[in-house]
Amino acid sequence: NMRMQKSAAALAAAAAIITLAACQQAGPTAKDMEAAAAVNDAWAGHYNAGDADAVAALYWEDAAVLEPGAAARVGREAIREAIAQGIEAAKGA
Repeated sequence: NMRMQKSAAALAAAAAIITLAACQQAGPTAKDMEAAAAVNDAWAGHYNAGDADAVAALYWEDAAVLEPGAAARVGREAIREAIAQGIEAAKGA
């Protein structure tokens, strides 16, 4: 029956729209943005103080840092070494 097919198609379309709407994630909250800003401020403060250990502590143990033109730094210790090198290079600049 044509009417039943149209109803089924409309129901399928509605289900698809509802499913897609449910899959959308909300953007960051104000609390998320404040937390990110606090970590950014801590990173800059530790870096400017020359404390590579404190900067590296802000990363997960298995984090990776990808810098343009450099090999990936994987793991907190490798990241700490890269940060220490950056701090030393900045002192000479």
